[in-house]
Amino acid sequence: MDYLEQALKKLSLSDNAIRMYLQSFQLGRTTVGALAKHLGMDRSSAYLASTQLIEKDLMKEDLIDGKKHVWASPPETVETLLRKQAEGYSDVAQNISTHLGELSLQYRSINRPTLLQSFSGRSSLRRITQDILSSEISEVRIITRDLYTKLPLNKGYDECKFYFRPRLFIHA
Repeated sequence: MDYLEQALKKLSLSDNAIRMYLQSFQLGRTTVGALAKHLGMDRSSAYLASTQLIEKDLMKEDLIDGKKHVWASPPETVETLLRKQAEGYSDVAQNISTHLGELSLQYRSINRPTLLQSFSGRSSLRRITQDILSSEISEVRIITRDLYTKLPLNKGYDECKFYFRPRLFIHA
């Protein structure tokens, strides 16, 4: 029964709908009120869950003597819905694959790397260090007003080139 519960979760059903389907699967044809009583949930929640199941064709309903009776659809219905969902994902993946070049170009045009950032104060040293260490760029230029700036770096100097240039009489 666990595999049936997992399958129902893959169909994006609410927890109450899953519990209701499994209980109805075991009890057979019964009223929504009786199912709610077996599950220990209020009738309004049970009616919402049954509506969700009926919309997905996982539960059938019938009126007998003015009372609404429901029963679970056979497990083949669950299998069919899962197969349709998998085919839908396959189609979506194929569409993405077909338009991947166009999407990549659009992504790169919007998410361009930062070319120039300005920092000031001692508190920005941590941010500068993190940016340098996480960067894929092999060259970093740091312009400072000091002749010598010591940055706490863990990255080897062989991997990156650092250029320090004193900022003298530069006006923006």
